[in-house]
Amino acid sequence: MGDILPIKVQLTESHKPIVRVNEISMETAQLRIPPAELCARHKVSTYELACQTTGKRRRHKENLLVLKLRAMASDPAFKELLKPVRKQSSLLQGNLECMIREKEIVIPVHLEQPGLVSYKVTVNCGTPQSGPIYRTDMVSVCVEYPGVPVN
Repeated sequence: MGDILPIKVQLTESHKPIVRVNEISMETAQLRIPPAELCARHKVSTYELACQTTGKRRRHKENLLVLKLRAMASDPAFKELLKPVRKQSSLLQGNLECMIREKEIVIPVHLEQPGLVSYKVTVNCGTPQSGPIYRTDMVSVCVEYPGVPVN
C-alpha cells in the first residue's frame, strides 16, 4: 500500500513494437471496503481465516466458519459490499497518466487501499497496413499494509 505499480503493455506486429496509439483506457475494480474491515464488521476472526488458508484446519473451526460465511452470504447488505467499485480512466478523457516508450506503454497506478485490485487495460491502435488493432489485458494484485505479510 502506498507504492506505485507500473502496468506495462507491449504490442508488436511482425515482431516490431507498436507505440502509436489512438486510445488507452483502464478500468480499476476493487471492493468498497478493505477485506480486513469487512471481516471485522462480520466478526470473522483472522485466526479462523488463517486456519482455512494455511492448511491448519480443525473440523470444529471449519464448520463454524462455513456456517458463518453462509449466513453472511444470505445478507443483502453483505452482498452489496462484495460488489466491486469500478472506475474508468481514459487517455482521451485526460484522466489516465501513461508513458509511451520505444517498446512499451507504462501506466503507473497508485496502490491506495488494501485488498484485491484488478486493472483492465484496453489499447486501441493500428497501422495503415494492418488496420485497427484492439488489445485488452487484465492484471489483479493483492495490496497489503506495509510490513504485514500475506498468508
